[in-house]
Amino acid sequence: MTESWDFGPAPIPRKTRVGAEVQHALARLIERYADPRLALVTVTGVDMSPDLKQARVRVSSVNPAADREATLNALRHAGSRLRHELAREVRLRTLPWLKFAWDSSSDERERLDDLIARGLPGRGQKPAAGAAVPAAKDTDDPTGSNEDAR
Repeated sequence: MTESWDFGPAPIPRKTRVGAEVQHALARLIERYADPRLALVTVTGVDMSPDLKQARVRVSSVNPAADREATLNALRHAGSRLRHELAREVRLRTLPWLKFAWDSSSDERERLDDLIARGLPGRGQKPAAGAAVPAAKDTDDPTGSNEDAR
């Protein structure tokens, strides 16, 4: 008889759990912060160092008029106060130092959405009516040459 050991899902690493907790707490703190430069700022992720002493906080803004540098400077300026308030929200032996960075993944997503909306030909799109369709390679031919396609 073969025994199978099922220990359930793999445990989530501590730095990932702490990063998620810091992310949620910072999102609440920034939302309550009175600086207008931080309006509509979203905390998109927190990457913790292995020793949990530093946190890289990735942020973005849904405000299209938001100046990245002004937003990052406002966060850096508020960093010590946010860290102090974070100590009240999250119980950790050592409180991580916060480093803020702009998360450009939302900008990349918008750029791709714009390309799709403009209808540039790419993967998955059918060619326009009357456009020449390239001949498909014959995959059954081991030599790789396709005499009939010419």
